Amino acid sequence: MESGRETKSRIRSVKSVQQITSAMELISVSRLRRLETKVAMSRAYIKRLRGLIENLSTGEEQVTHPLMAVREPRTVAVLIITSDRGLCGAYNSNIIREAHSFIEKQSGKRDVKLILIGKKGHDFFKKRPYGIIKYQPQFSRDITFVDSQNIAQELIRGYSEGRYDEIHLFFTKFTTVVHIAPARIRLLPFKSTEEIRAEGEGTKIAAEYIYEPSREKIWETLLPRYIETQIYQAILESMTSEHGARMVSMKAATENAEDLISDLTRTYNKARQSAITKELLEISSATEAIRQKRG
Repeated sequence: MESGRETKSRIRSVKSVQQITSAMELISVSRLRRLETKVAMSRAYIKRLRGLIENLSTGEEQVTHPLMAVREPRTVAVLIITSDRGLCGAYNSNIIREAHSFIEKQSGKRDVKLILIGKKGHDFFKKRPYGIIKYQPQFSRDITFVDSQNIAQELIRGYSEGRYDEIHLFFTKFTTVVHIAPARIRLLPFKSTEEIRAEGEGTKIAAEYIYEPSREKIWETLLPRYIETQIYQAILESMTSEHGARMVSMKAATENAEDLISDLTRTYNKARQSAITKELLEISSATEAIRQKRG
């Protein structure tokens, strides 16, 4: 059984940990609120962008673009978004497991190239026989569109040059702080209008427009921008999910620490009471022995 001094030391240690988990919870709450606003704005923008693309592709004039070219998928690029830090529950393990399962199915049939955002994903895949062509630590909380644009342009260039036949994106989709889930989308080749409609992603603009200068010129600008926006949104969704998961985990840790402190305090009080009782008995026994000796 632990002594009172050891129990008191444990109580101090647990209280220190509780202060840390409570502070981390508050930080995640603050960052989560800011990111939720960005995610909502990004979702509205990309939904409108999908509708414009669908409207463009439904005209009588057939439009072709290098990003719409469908090839035999011999080389597949996989972009995986994780975090740099842990203490966020199963956030990293869920997305890594989902991506790893997909990559395992491709192995042996296709050459897989990995683009990794986040230290946790890099730590996992660097120990396995996969080709990592790019590693980027997770972006700061002040992520900008330019940050994701650089990655998107590199992927677009690789697809246009034929170095990749397919590009898939793995990220964590945010719904609520208690409902986050791994998600996968095929970035390239670009989805056909039928695929967009089947998945319910499009918001067709109910109007017929005259495009100037031409549909081809608009495609050249619009499709790369759509890919860039999708990657930007996926990073925002993942960062929001990370802070949501961390907030829940740190709240649970803080509550568990409170329960542990209560248990340790009771144990300490019992040990202290037992020690006091023992001392009183010893004093009483010594007093009685002295009295009997004198008598």
